Amino acid sequence: MFVKEKPRMLAGCLQLVHMWLMFVYFAVCGLRSCYAEFVVSGHIAERMNLRYFLTAGMCFSGVFTALFGLGRYWDIHSMLFFIVVQVCYHPGMS
Repeated sequence: MFVKEKPRMLAGCLQLVHMWLMFVYFAVCGLRSCYAEFVVSGHIAERMNLRYFLTAGMCFSGVFTALFGLGRYWDIHSMLFFIVVQVCYHPGMS
């Protein structure tokens, strides 16, 4: 009975490592896009009316936050979907 539990424990550890690596990959993609989009949005914000810029940012932020929630509702398990949503989310956040 002890021999059957050992592969099960190893599979659980591998699953945790895989989840951690996916989290790190997701965070790095978000941070890289965040830095680049802060520079671009800063240049745009200097050249337009601040009210319109902040209104558009709040709308984009709301839409992409809703897309994160809809990913669960639509039962999407693609990491690419969440990375694309996160990369598109950052301009609204800035």
